[in-house]
Amino acid sequence: AIGVFAYSDEDDTDARDLPNKVEAVEIERRRELVAALADELMAQRAHARIGERVTVVVEAVETVGTGWEAEGRGEHQGPDDGSTIVRGSGPAPHAGDVIVGTGTDTAGVDLVAEASDGGR
Repeated sequence: AIGVFAYSDEDDTDARDLPNKVEAVEIERRRELVAALADELMAQRAHARIGERVTVVVEAVETVGTGWEAEGRGEHQGPDDGSTIVRGSGPAPHAGDVIVGTGTDTAGVDLVAEASDGGR
């Protein structure tokens, strides 16, 4: 997991008064570069989880065709680390449920999984 943010001066810090500051345009260029790299690496990590079993805490569920699709956080994911989308059939889970699936695909940094044993 990684969070990327731009440097900014903060009150009551030693760095605030240092000379030779980097221009705001350059700070933003660097932030975008590192954020793009982080997204690429997180997408690679999601792809590496294809075929792995994943436990997911459900945040939202919707009906899709004759089944359901739940979005939540796998045990490897924090709030800003993408999400896991679990697809299944049978009784749909609810927000707060813990379900199990197997990674089958990715959608950017998100992992897509198929529910195992009804997802429970």
